[in-house]
Amino acid sequence: MAYTAQSLLDEVRLRAMLPSATVLGVSDADILLHANSEMASTVVPLVISCSEEFFVSTIDIPLVSNQSQYRLPDNNIGARVRNVSLVSGGAQSQLVRIEPERLAQYTTNAVGVPLGFYMDGGGLNLLPGPSGAYTLRVRYYARPGQLTNTAANYRSLASTSYNSTRTTLTFSNGATGTLTPTAGTAYDIIAARSPFDTMIQNTTVSGVGPFTVTGTSNFPQTVQDGDYLCVRDTSPFLQIPVEAQSLLIQLTTCAVLAQLGDTAKLGPALDKAESLKESTMRLLTPRTDGNPQKMRGLISGVPGWAGYGVR
Repeated sequence: MAYTAQSLLDEVRLRAMLPSATVLGVSDADILLHANSEMASTVVPLVISCSEEFFVSTIDIPLVSNQSQYRLPDNNIGARVRNVSLVSGGAQSQLVRIEPERLAQYTTNAVGVPLGFYMDGGGLNLLPGPSGAYTLRVRYYARPGQLTNTAANYRSLASTSYNSTRTTLTFSNGATGTLTPTAGTAYDIIAARSPFDTMIQNTTVSGVGPFTVTGTSNFPQTVQDGDYLCVRDTSPFLQIPVEAQSLLIQLTTCAVLAQLGDTAKLGPALDKAESLKESTMRLLTPRTDGNPQKMRGLISGVPGWAGYGVR
C-alpha cells in the first residue's frame, strides 16, 4: 500500500541506490530512525509553519471541582496549544492566556467559572479554578506516530459495530499486520486514508476475544473498516500530508547518504530536497483558493453569537 513506512523504505533504497540491507547503516531500522528524525526536525515544523491547521486535534477534558492544573496530551507537539475553551452545557467560551508575569494580579487559589489559563511545564492551569462540572476543550498539535514496518505493531480492522455503551472492533484472518491486542493495554487507532490521522489516541481495551476488541467506551463512529489498531505512538503510515511525503523521503535519503559518506550522491540529493521544500510549501498553503476572508470576530445572526469581523 502506498503512503506506508514500507513504501518509504523502498523509495529511499531506490533513490539512493543503496546496497543490501545487511550493510551497516542501511537496515530498515536505520532508515526509519533517519525518517523519524527528519519528520520531527524538518517536515513537521515546515508543515505547521504554513498556519493552515495541519496536525490540529481536539480533546475534551472533564474538569474536577477545585482542581486547577491539567496535563496536555502525551502526543502534543512542543507542549503547545492552538486554543483553549470552556464548555458548559451547550455554550463554549474562549479562555484567554495569562502570562506568568501577570499572575501576581490574580488570586491563584480562587474558584469559580474559569476565564483564563497559564502554561506551566507540560500542562496548563486555570484561573480561577473550576467550581463545578465543566469541560475543557483543548485544540493542540498532535505528533505523528513513530514510523514502523513491524507487522506485530499494527493490525487492520475487518469490521466495527457500535451501541450505546461500547464499540467492538473485529479483525479478520486476512488482516494486514499481526498485532494481537492485550486487555488493559493502550493502543492508537489510525485512519487508513489520507491524512492518516490518529483518530483515537491512547485508548485502553477492556476485553479481547478471538480477533475482537471491545472498547471501554464508545469510539467515535469515524472509525471505519480497514482502519488500523496500533501500538501507541507508532504508525505504519506517514502521518503527514501526502504532498509532503516526497520531501520526507528525499530528506531521509540525504541523511542516509551523509551517514554513508557518499558525497558524490549527497550534493545532488540536497539540491533536490531544497527544491521539494519550495514546492511543498506552495502546495500546502493556502488551503483554500479564491482568497476567502478569515473571521476575526463572531458571525452575526448565528443563535447565541453576536458581532462580526473579518481579516
